[in-house]
Amino acid sequence: MTLPRASTLLKIAVPAVLIFLIIRAADTGRIVREMGNIPPSVYLAGFALLASGIALQALRWRILLRDADIPYRECYAFIGMGSALAMVSPSSLIADGAVGYWLGKRQRNVARALATLAASRVLGVVAGVILLLAAAPGHGWVFEKIRLKAPGPQIVLPILAVLALGAAWLAHRFRDRISQAIDHALPSLRRPGEISAALGLGIGVHLCHFTAHWLAYRAMGAPIAFADIAFFTPLITLLGMVPISIGGLGVREGLGIFFYTLLPGVGKEAVLAQAGWWYLVLAGTAIVNLGFAAWVLGRSGFKPAEGMAA
Repeated sequence: MTLPRASTLLKIAVPAVLIFLIIRAADTGRIVREMGNIPPSVYLAGFALLASGIALQALRWRILLRDADIPYRECYAFIGMGSALAMVSPSSLIADGAVGYWLGKRQRNVARALATLAASRVLGVVAGVILLLAAAPGHGWVFEKIRLKAPGPQIVLPILAVLALGAAWLAHRFRDRISQAIDHALPSLRRPGEISAALGLGIGVHLCHFTAHWLAYRAMGAPIAFADIAFFTPLITLLGMVPISIGGLGVREGLGIFFYTLLPGVGKEAVLAQAGWWYLVLAGTAIVNLGFAAWVLGRSGFKPAEGMAA
């Protein structure tokens, strides 16, 4: 029997420890009451907004792929499968990579699918940064509070140094694959009109998610404005992509508490209640998407090609 790798055990242990510490420091009864304040209509709105975001992601990916042989419904099926997989993988990047491989099998060009997927991810990050910058003028006070609340430079600087060395090692280790991915992505990057459309769709995806979060906080009566969500969510999303836990579990909740409790009148229980609501929405949407993917790919007779090389 094959034993689990140490890294896998670590990614299971990290969220378990983080969730234990977070829940231990919070009022669980209040978390349940806060979640009870969210009406069924907000759950339905969350499902609709999350599904709309996935639909926009599928359209963005299809625009960049430029493959008429892959119908839009299959693009949605693959993106939906990736969204479901991201809930149980150490990082959404790993989930994206797996879906890119499956889609690459479908079109018999794995390298192109992965490169296009990487371009789509980068455009999504850029879209998030654009929205963050748009919300930044009203959040200058956050940086002063973070400076007072964050660990001192004697802790932060060594961490940043280790991360920089790790990034340099990864870039050197996978330089050939990175170069190959860039070569395959360049045709997409040479089409500014399609890149602009994909960037606009990325902004739409973020706005769908922001709106869902805002509706949940509003239902609980938390004093969090839409601009606050537009400012904090990209930060939490980017930092939560670090592959140290399953699906970012525990990491995003800790970051959410750190950032949102900077706002006056916002307690950790409201942040955790919203996180619990969001996980329920994600789980419900994942079940529907997996069923839809099985139906679509079953109808189209999808069978991954065997032995295809990248």
